[in-house]
Amino acid sequence: MYILKNHKGQATPGLLIGVGIILFTFLLIAIFATNQQRELYDMEDYIEKRSECLKIANLINSVYIAGPGTEVRTTTNFLITTFNSSLISVEGLEELEEYGDIPRIAFLASGMGPTTIEFYNQVNAELDPDPAWYKTCFTDVSGGTDCGVEGTAWINPTIENDIHNLMEHLDNYNTIYLEDPTMNSDHYADEYIQLLGEWVSQGNALILSEHVFCSKSWLPGNFSNTSRWCNADNTHEMFDVTLYQAGTWVTGYPSQPNVVVDVTDEAFSLAEGDQLSFEEAPYLANINATGFTQIAHHTNIGPPSNNGIAIAYWEYGDGKNFYFADFLVNYTSDPEKEFSEVLIDLISTAYYLVAHPEQGGDVTCYFSAVTGYKQLYGDILIKNENGLVILENVEHPEI
Repeated sequence: MYILKNHKGQATPGLLIGVGIILFTFLLIAIFATNQQRELYDMEDYIEKRSECLKIANLINSVYIAGPGTEVRTTTNFLITTFNSSLISVEGLEELEEYGDIPRIAFLASGMGPTTIEFYNQVNAELDPDPAWYKTCFTDVSGGTDCGVEGTAWINPTIENDIHNLMEHLDNYNTIYLEDPTMNSDHYADEYIQLLGEWVSQGNALILSEHVFCSKSWLPGNFSNTSRWCNADNTHEMFDVTLYQAGTWVTGYPSQPNVVVDVTDEAFSLAEGDQLSFEEAPYLANINATGFTQIAHHTNIGPPSNNGIAIAYWEYGDGKNFYFADFLVNYTSDPEKEFSEVLIDLISTAYYLVAHPEQGGDVTCYFSAVTGYKQLYGDILIKNENGLVILENVEHPEI
């Protein structure tokens, strides 16, 4: 007697396995096709960005070779970034808001320095976002009024916070410019120099100009911490260099050249051979600074300032210091050029000479000229000013 068996239950697992294999095969094919599409898209994106990078590099090269006065205008649909070391990065515009750290800039205006209300407005107009402003004033100038030197009285009603507030909030910034701070070494200078040194070494950019410390007085007696005078020497060691502040007013300013630029460098909008006229002649000497670069030196002055270093920068820990002997300066080799633009350009780019965001660039290429850090998109103007290539945003698209 034969008993018929029901095979229906046995067929179901095999069928399911077969269907599963088919679905898995289709899934693998879909994944493979998607990966192929992504690789193709990535390749097309890279080729497009690489072509744009080479286009901009070639335009920069052609403007540089053609010489001063040459201008070229172009348009790009990408975010173009030029770095030091003559490097370009090309990325999508969606990277604009995520790209790097926006420099957080603080600017100290001094009652003993050259900052005018016009320059204050110029800085705020050209730097985006506006820097935070601080002041340092002295009660023993101009009859005992704070910031009372001719041309600086505007500082008091315009700027609220002082140098002491700045030292309490250093960590809010990654770029700081100290204009003629004239810190009183009998009171707070040593403490503040230590704070600034620690801040720079953490990977920030400090720009110093004119007299970092108070000036040695020829008058007897002690002086208060609101005085521009002190009893200390005019020679100071700090940040691996020596500052010599004994330089006095220079005969022939503003028409006689007394500073010569030694090298074209991406850190400054200055070209080798530029001749400048400084009002005063402090200088510095390198002790054992790392990465010390001399940009310009005094000349036609006489000892002790003659041939002293007038403009320089060097590394300090993970950061950098930048130095100007003076910032009341006039171009003599190019009367049409404003020295204030050199400062504004440096303030806007100094941090990027420390941070090196180019290391995370998407597509990069090189050009054969020197230009500073810039982020550009939309319409771009490329021009040659005395051998330096300047790139400017002309018009931005809506993003």
